Amino acid sequence: MNLQEILEQNDLVMSINNNFNVLSFYIPEIKCMVEFNQKQPQHQHDLWNHTLLSLFRAEENDYTDFDVRLALLLHDIGKPFAYIEGPIRHYYNVSGASTKMAYVILKRFGYEEAFINKILYLIKNCNGIIDDDVIERNPVLAEKLYEVQYCDIMAQDTKYLILDEPISHLDIRYQVELMETLKRLNDEENKTIIAILHDLNLSSAYCKDIILMKNGSIYSKGSVESVLTKKNLKAVYEMDFEIQRLTKSNQLFFVPLVSGLLNKYK
Repeated sequence: MNLQEILEQNDLVMSINNNFNVLSFYIPEIKCMVEFNQKQPQHQHDLWNHTLLSLFRAEENDYTDFDVRLALLLHDIGKPFAYIEGPIRHYYNVSGASTKMAYVILKRFGYEEAFINKILYLIKNCNGIIDDDVIERNPVLAEKLYEVQYCDIMAQDTKYLILDEPISHLDIRYQVELMETLKRLNDEENKTIIAILHDLNLSSAYCKDIILMKNGSIYSKGSVESVLTKKNLKAVYEMDFEIQRLTKSNQLFFVPLVSGLLNKYK
């Protein structure tokens, strides 16, 4: 099997394990990842198993794109060469080290420069914010970066996930996809998930408990129906809301009454 055939198998992790000798022959750099202790509380696995778990998340979510899987295979390959030793290891410019090593590896395989640059972009921005201009100019690349970032985060395999506006830069389809994934992680893997959200409808649809903030302080907390009331929403957002219950899903639906807001500034 060649590299692409290994990474495009349905049983991705099994394919990598079964072909590890072949893979490490062509990419000997991955041997440094095996049993490399990351020595950080947010990482439960050594570096190679973290990489395998990120690839498993790709397999689990049917992320079959070769670009995504290749970027995940190489996204942390520079980590063993980019840290300061201590009780907790401090890493510096891992994306830079991984990008440099990945470039050498990809050139070794004879890939074209345009393809190499795409993979390097995914590796370099694995831990960054997906810029709005990238979403607008190249939505396909933005989607691939989202998939790489998601798999990397899920591979940390922690009991708790704290997410700061995780859906703010996504279109509606991927907002729902991400929220569905988080719900599954909570329901099936018993992970505690704390997320900052600004969408009342998605918050009410997916959250079990809600904290409503005003001016940096807790205004109300509890269940969706006890917190997201007309009275509370008006106090926090200084505008009126219509709250409806959808017949099919039994979910609450929040509609801001824009006319009331406009009248305020007349």
